[in-house]
Amino acid sequence: MTRLFLIFGIVLLTASSAIAQRSNRLSAADRALIKKAELNEQIDPKAKAILNDIKKKYEAYGTLEIKFKLSISVDGEVDVQTGTIVQQDNRFRLETKEQMIISDGKTIWFYLKNRNEVQINNTDPDDETNFLSPNNLLRIYESNQFVYALMGEARENGRSVQAIEFKPREEMEDLTKMRMIVDKKNNEMVRIKAFTRDGAQYTIDMLSVKKATATTDKVFSFDKSKFPGVTVEDLRID
Repeated sequence: MTRLFLIFGIVLLTASSAIAQRSNRLSAADRALIKKAELNEQIDPKAKAILNDIKKKYEAYGTLEIKFKLSISVDGEVDVQTGTIVQQDNRFRLETKEQMIISDGKTIWFYLKNRNEVQINNTDPDDETNFLSPNNLLRIYESNQFVYALMGEARENGRSVQAIEFKPREEMEDLTKMRMIVDKKNNEMVRIKAFTRDGAQYTIDMLSVKKATATTDKVFSFDKSKFPGVTVEDLRID
C-alpha cells in the first residue's frame, strides 16, 4: 500500500539523454512530451508557472487538509477508497478506512486497522518510498529528477482544466508516468493519475483542499495507548 502514497507527489519531467535513448520503446504521446520539454530547454515554463501558483496557494494555508478519493485499477478491477490527509511542514497524518500513516518529520508510523498493528521507522528523505510522500507535494517539481510539460486545456464539469504530464528522468522502481489535472481559474489540483510498471493505475480525485483547523503535535504522532492490544514492530535504527 505504500505506493498509493507516492501519488501525492508531483512528478515532473526534464528530458534526459537516457530517456531519449529509450525513445523507440515510448509511445507517440511520451515522445511528444519529451520533445516538448527539450524544445523548452528541458523545462516547460507554462507548466512550471502553473505549479508555482498552486504551491504558493497551498503554502499560504500553513496547515493543509485534503479530502480525497483513491481509485486503484488492476487487471480491470477497480477498488475505491476515501481518506484525509493533514500536512504541516514536514509532518503529516494520512488516514483511510484501512490504515493510517503518520509522521512527525523524524519518525513514521504505518498502522493497519484490521490487524491492529503498527510499524515504526525512521524517516529517510533519500528513500524512494518517501520520495513522493506528502511532505514533497508542493516541492518535488523543483528538483531536477523529472521532465514535465503542459499538454493541453479542456472543459470538465463546467470548468476549464489543464493537463500536465510527468515522467521520471531516470527509471524508477514503480512509477512510469503521472498526469495532473488542474483547475485553471482556482489554481488547484483536481486529479492526479499515476501509471506503474505492473500496469496498475492509481487515480486520486481531490474532493476538497483547504486550510486545516487548529492542530496540535498529537495529530502528528501515534499514541499506542489509544489502541489497546496493538502489535508494535519498531524498525528504527538509533
